[in-house]
Parts: sequence; structure tokens; C-alpha cells
Amino acid sequence: MQKHLTGASCVTGNDEVMGAQEGPECLILEVVFCTNAGKLRRAWMVLRRAIGLAQLMGLHHDQPDKLIILDPQTKASASLMWHRLSSQERYLALMLGLPATTLDNPCTANTKFTPEESPYDHLERSHSQIMRRITARNERIQLGDFGVTRQVDQML
Repeated sequence: MQKHLTGASCVTGNDEVMGAQEGPECLILEVVFCTNAGKLRRAWMVLRRAIGLAQLMGLHHDQPDKLIILDPQTKASASLMWHRLSSQERYLALMLGLPATTLDNPCTANTKFTPEESPYDHLERSHSQIMRRITARNERIQLGDFGVTRQVDQML
């Protein structure tokens, strides 16, 4: 696993590659490697870099800026990449007891099921929103305040 992490770091350390749409995608893969290797803090640091890069590219907006694509066969959508980044960040924030920093995208904040998405996509989006609420609750928790906990329980 360490060889894979070292190889991924060589690619993600190249700023020229990171400025293209494939850049955040490579960082997401490095986050997966780190997470699977049990290096959650390193995964969180790589993820924060990926989120910053994605925000510079405008991936957090409904209509991102014109993206540089290195490989014409790249099929990754900007909105899906942003969703993956924010979901991973919320998961790692929960696991590490850190605050989540990504906000809900207005176009993905709706919890209603839409016909163009699969049931799996809907479930994944719901889980991401629930993780955001849990981390927000954990940041401001007070003794005897179970309102948000009950709401999250109802959502689940």
C-alpha cells in the first residue's frame, strides 16, 4: 500500500496536472488510498487540498468555469466530483472529530428524489446531508439538547 501512496503523491505533487479537471480526481484517489491504509489524518489533509483546488476551479458552483481537460476520454462530471469531495470530507470530519467545512450545494441540497438519479445516488446524497448535520451538531452540542439528534434520527 505504501508504494501506491508514494506513486499517487508523485502525480498529485505536480501542480501542472492539478490545474486540470483530472487533478481533483487524482487527489480523490489518493484520499481513498490513505483512508484504506488507515491514515485518516493524511487523507483529511489531502482532501482539504483537493477541496481548495476544486473551489479555485469553480466546481462548487452549478456552472463551473471552463475546465482544462488533459484526456479527451475523461468522463468525470464537475458536480459529481464536488459531491464526492464534500461527502468524503464530511465522513473524515466525523471520524476525526473535526468540523466539516463544505457547504451544501444549492442544487444538491434538495432531499427529494428526482427521476434522473438512481436510488443509490439519492441515498448517498441523503447520507452526505445527514453527516453535515451531525458534524454541525457536534460543534455546538449542549447538555440536554437533543433536538438535532432527533431530527437526524428521523431522517435515517
